[in-house]
Amino acid sequence: MKKSIQISFLSLFLGAIVGCASKGTVTNDYDAEQNFAAYETFSWADEKPMTASGDYPVSGLMEQQFMNSIKDTLTDKGYVFVEDVAEADFAVSFTVGARDEIEFVDKAPIVIPDGSWAYVAYDSGVYARDYHEGSLGIDIFDVDRRVSVWHGVGEKRLSDKELKSNADPTEAIEEILAEFPRN
Repeated sequence: MKKSIQISFLSLFLGAIVGCASKGTVTNDYDAEQNFAAYETFSWADEKPMTASGDYPVSGLMEQQFMNSIKDTLTDKGYVFVEDVAEADFAVSFTVGARDEIEFVDKAPIVIPDGSWAYVAYDSGVYARDYHEGSLGIDIFDVDRRVSVWHGVGEKRLSDKELKSNADPTEAIEEILAEFPRN
């Protein structure tokens, strides 16, 4: 009985650690030579600007939510959306997906009953943990030059609940586009 209680506690603790480590990261890259101050209008790079990747499908409803959130975020930054890409200063596309990943760790964290921390290596010394890695990449293309000028990506570990939900992507999109220059 004592062993099963310890194992259950350890499972809950590891779940909490993984949950805390899943805040996500945002990175971006851009063409330093690009004059972003000249941009005023944007459009979608294609009729279907989303590319889905990974192990899980993205519904048409979620695709529309991503499109609406990207459009609203750029509009809030002062850009004007135009339907015809030929009339836009820049075009937007995005990639969204999630895949199953495995993390190998050589030490498993446990909590000692007195509340202190310890790292204990068990017999095998290596443990595997499954998790879901979600990502959203947003690409900006200069319409006149027909080249990529900005790329932002957000990555986050997703819980089973997050993976299966149709959560609003607005917060993630705002974080990714926060670094997109505004004139």
